[in-house]
Amino acid sequence: MRALHYFIHLLWFAVRDLLAPPRLRLAEVGLTCCQTVLDYGCGGGSFTIAAAEIVGPQGRVYAIDEDARAVARVNRLASQRGLGNIQTIQTNTITNLTDATVDVVLLYDVYHCCEHPERVTAELHRVLRRGGTLSFFDHHVSDAAAVDQLTSRGLFEALPRIGKTRSFRCL
Repeated sequence: MRALHYFIHLLWFAVRDLLAPPRLRLAEVGLTCCQTVLDYGCGGGSFTIAAAEIVGPQGRVYAIDEDARAVARVNRLASQRGLGNIQTIQTNTITNLTDATVDVVLLYDVYHCCEHPERVTAELHRVLRRGGTLSFFDHHVSDAAAVDQLTSRGLFEALPRIGKTRSFRCL
């Protein structure tokens, strides 16, 4: 992503976060203390930071993005806020996380950008615990299309839509 495009995204995220604070969206997911969360395509880190505060020091948040600027920003924000429970990873698909170690995956407004979405969903399924939650929101993808695409391979089961997010249970 070019620098100007990246900074425009950061400006948009700042406006979005004022109108719809990340904690409100994360409340739809039901994050709790001590969980392990993967923020896939973390961007500016809004959801990463909010998730880290919710899961607390006994929890863990992995923040993944392919853009080095996003990873550096999340590291900087975590340091400024004294959040030692965030680990950043720069990648575009493979997380290198251990199988079945994540309780909740946040897949927010990035699915439409995935060059190989089937590889991404396979990776997310691999790292999620069985019964874990994939929380999905992407304003570029209709709810019906998201349900179809994420359930068609038998990896996830759609759960009822709550607010702006659609959750899927890892099978």
